[in-house]
Amino acid sequence: MLVAMSLLAGCGGSSHKAASANTATQGSVPQVPPPPGPPPAPPSPAVHAMAGRVLVASDLPGFAPRDGLEGGTSARSWMAPSGLPASEQAKEARKLEALTFVRGARERLGPTSGGQSEALSIVMQFRSPRGALANVSDEVRGEEAHGAKGFAVPRIPGARGFGGVNGANTGYNVAFADGTYYYLVGAGYPTGSPGAPTQQDLIVAAQHLYARVHH
Repeated sequence: MLVAMSLLAGCGGSSHKAASANTATQGSVPQVPPPPGPPPAPPSPAVHAMAGRVLVASDLPGFAPRDGLEGGTSARSWMAPSGLPASEQAKEARKLEALTFVRGARERLGPTSGGQSEALSIVMQFRSPRGALANVSDEVRGEEAHGAKGFAVPRIPGARGFGGVNGANTGYNVAFADGTYYYLVGAGYPTGSPGAPTQQDLIVAAQHLYARVHH
């Protein structure tokens, strides 16, 4: 489900999202950081090749990539870092397989001046534009069912914004499809955090990404 309420989820199927205003799930920014572990393995060449399709520091001022790119070349490997129970991972993986998932990459970003805000950029490739579009619809439908509010995202055809303030947490996400690729960018943080990205900041970041990847 999303970034800030999830703080940063975003897998596809709402698992590695970035900013929802509700609850964390498959790929958002978790509200409670996971315990430290070994550094992630270097991404495979197929995942690394998608590095140009995620946010860069200039897209979201005050944030910079951290920890490097990670991802997977199968729906199951993509879902593995989600933190979901095995049965839920398998369920979400089957959904992605049905949409003809090919590969995915995610990059987490942190504030350059400190603070508790987090951001996330995700890209997934499907075998057809239909799969990418369907994943946008599934993602938004799932988040709205959990109370996320939609908002307009101009200058990106078919883009959907969702998120908002939910008590102690605030999160915003923008999802869109371009060709066979699905994109999601989001940010989440404790409500009232100084210098945290606004809904408009996320929209502009998504517009910068779209301008760079659309051909």
